[in-house]
Amino acid sequence: MASSQMASPQMASAQMTSTLSARHARWLRWIVLGSLVLAGALRMRYAGVHMDLARDMFIAWRTLHGGGVPLSGPVLAGTIHLGPVWYWLLTLLLALGRGWQGAMLLLGLLAGMQYPLAYLAGKELHSRRAGTLWACALLIPSWSTFEWTLPLHYLLSSTCVLAFVLCAARYWRRPQLRYLVGTALAFVLCLHAHPANAGLAWVGLALLVWAMRNGNCRPLAKRKTSRSKINGRAIISLRLAEGSI
Repeated sequence: MASSQMASPQMASAQMTSTLSARHARWLRWIVLGSLVLAGALRMRYAGVHMDLARDMFIAWRTLHGGGVPLSGPVLAGTIHLGPVWYWLLTLLLALGRGWQGAMLLLGLLAGMQYPLAYLAGKELHSRRAGTLWACALLIPSWSTFEWTLPLHYLLSSTCVLAFVLCAARYWRRPQLRYLVGTALAFVLCLHAHPANAGLAWVGLALLVWAMRNGNCRPLAKRKTSRSKINGRAIISLRLAEGSI
């Protein structure tokens, strides 16, 4: 009897210690991820200025001062146009940052969101440790390092791709409409960042086929939504995808 009374305070103390350690580890992870995001923003102070970036910033400045909203994006390889989302984003960053340097810092913050997105995607697919390792692995010097040196629309490619992976993984584990819409929107933004991300369409199609075979799309059909609204949403999604190329 006495041994059981002695064991219960020890168990309570051990549980409290484990709870505090887990809370400290959670705070430590988010502090590290926040530091990586801020480091990405500060890295933009040392980015080089090149003709393509100057052209895009001028178009954004002209849009901000009433020069008309661009309906097509940058020319890729002199053959096709990307979508105009890049110009719209630069216009917004110029308005918020009140200048070139402020816009570049905000662009660095957006690009730095790839670190928490990598952590969340790794956590969703495997574990918190895998997510932390994935976020830290993005610091390894690679081709993406040059994207920070000469920033352009492709700088946001990793962020958009990781957002796509996160939404797709969450829809795979918890089939909800918001994750499916997030996956489609992230795919459109991936195309606006760079058309090389079009290969993600196979992942999206495989996810859609899986959802249909497992009956996860049936709740969508049971919603009280008219056929005209469904067709309207489909047309808007197709127009967004078409405008990205």
